[in-house]
Amino acid sequence: MGFSHTTQINASNFVSGTAALTASGKNLVYGLQQSFWTGTTVQLYSSSTFGYNQNASTAQFNPVDYGSVNLAITQNLLNGFGLAVNKRAYHKAVNNLRTNDLVFKEQVIATVANVVNLYWDLVTFDDELKVQQETLRLDTQLYQDNKKRAELGAIAPIDTFRPKPT
Repeated sequence: MGFSHTTQINASNFVSGTAALTASGKNLVYGLQQSFWTGTTVQLYSSSTFGYNQNASTAQFNPVDYGSVNLAITQNLLNGFGLAVNKRAYHKAVNNLRTNDLVFKEQVIATVANVVNLYWDLVTFDDELKVQQETLRLDTQLYQDNKKRAELGAIAPIDTFRPKPT
């Protein structure tokens, strides 16, 4: 859709009857186009100009409304003829979709593998914490036992801090 306005200075006002010819109007174009795998393209469109107005005193029809309908069928015979040539964009798009699906699957697999690794790291850290807590408990118990032995005179007080040989 469009609007146009033009002003043209005339060297002679003999044809238009004015020194400056002014024209304005509105234009509307609409239609559709369909392409086929064989390379055929069909276009159907309509063009309407309405309210076209000139300031010329010689303009017999002022304002003017007119329209047109166009149908165009195009078939390439030498360049771009055939199914293989015209389907290449389709095949490229299908291949891109497959590639994108594989990349997505790869990302999902990598994410799942990272989550599993993080889970087993957590399990390992939890087991290490349990081992360290058990070690602390046993060392505390050994210290308490050695302290009691030192009080009874079974070991020297300095041996309270030394671990028992295994």
